[in-house]
Amino acid sequence: MTRTAKIDRETKETNISIELNLDGSGQHHIESPVPFFNHMLSALSRHGFFDLTVKATGDTAIDAHHTVEDIGISLGLAFAKALSDKKGIYRYGHAYVPLDESLSRVVIDFSGRPGLFGLLLLSLAGPLSGIHLNFYGHHLWTLCLYLLLRGYWDEEDHGCCYLSS
Repeated sequence: MTRTAKIDRETKETNISIELNLDGSGQHHIESPVPFFNHMLSALSRHGFFDLTVKATGDTAIDAHHTVEDIGISLGLAFAKALSDKKGIYRYGHAYVPLDESLSRVVIDFSGRPGLFGLLLLSLAGPLSGIHLNFYGHHLWTLCLYLLLRGYWDEEDHGCCYLSS
């Protein structure tokens, strides 16, 4: 059974192409106009031991919202397609990830009912690398919605959330 997926999504605002191999080794090639988001997606692939290719363009002259959102939609669809009937995986999972002075806890339920509940405390007020921090929460919600998983998001740093997901 190959657990791979390829998703292409084109809207008025974005053009997204994602290739995912859940049984990979953490190889990644991420190209989007949002550098810090590229870094987060690379870390997700590397620490999750799955191969990920993302090629995205978007209307970032306005802001990064559509690009981040549509990558979340496409990535959620890719995970759902690659997992297919979910045979061979546990329904529940969790991780704690410390990163410098931050700590995140993520608990996942692959029940098929989407949800994201969380508390995110940040010491930054404003954009990080040109992206408003609420875009990351929105991206995680969109990812959950299209992957149809149930998650609980708690504690400090969005970087930790990516590494533990």
